[in-house]
Amino acid sequence: IEHDYDTKEHLLSLTFGTDLLSTNVEQLDTAARAVFARDDVRMSQWRTLVLDFSSVRMIDSMGINFLIQLLRVADGRKAKVKGIITRHNLHRLFLFTRLDKKIELDVRIPPEPAAASPVS
Repeated sequence: IEHDYDTKEHLLSLTFGTDLLSTNVEQLDTAARAVFARDDVRMSQWRTLVLDFSSVRMIDSMGINFLIQLLRVADGRKAKVKGIITRHNLHRLFLFTRLDKKIELDVRIPPEPAAASPVS
């Protein structure tokens, strides 16, 4: 997990470079806890947690549980949560699980290429 803190906008951003799956969620959790434990993050005044899922292709049930833990951290700070998504399947996941009610989604799904027209 990469992180960045925008002091002007009070945004803490976490960028995921991999899928959120049962096979790696423990490492992601450890990395997220390390970010939140950093003195500069802990002492900062972040009011928005931005979760960047641009590189994420899949999230399984353990990944959803991990996201819920991140929501609890933000809730403890009375911070809002925004999510950047670039894939249809993730957008559907957030809608079906109703996580879109807790995470303000910034949907950046590129348009699908137009189908080639048949030659007559």
